[in-house]
Amino acid sequence: MEKIINKILEHQTILKNIYYEKMDKLREEFDFNNPTPTFEKLKNYIIEMETELIRHFEFQEELRNSKTESIILENMLVKEILLRMCQKIFQGAVSQNPDIFQLFEDFEEIFKAYLAKERGRFIQELKEVL
Repeated sequence: MEKIINKILEHQTILKNIYYEKMDKLREEFDFNNPTPTFEKLKNYIIEMETELIRHFEFQEELRNSKTESIILENMLVKEILLRMCQKIFQGAVSQNPDIFQLFEDFEEIFKAYLAKERGRFIQELKEVL
């Protein structure tokens, strides 16, 4: 159990890197005169984020049993929300809609809150039932 929990916490670093070091920087560097390269990078980063989100939540699935099911299922709802937001951002990148960057704030709010919950209450609840 500890090994998987450590994997989850370590993997948070990968997720944060994709968002803060890649996706969020694109918003700051957006060039209205030449937006195509930014949108191409964004599509690649979104694919990377989706892949790593799926991987991240698979770690939690490894802990799923009758005692942890309700805790894990709650997190799977967050997974679905984040993945749907990624899809919406991807679609905006495909259509080269600069307004899609406004979704970043919503994504970041949910993303940050979830990671904080995972580091705190989620781990605590797991340890209590396992």
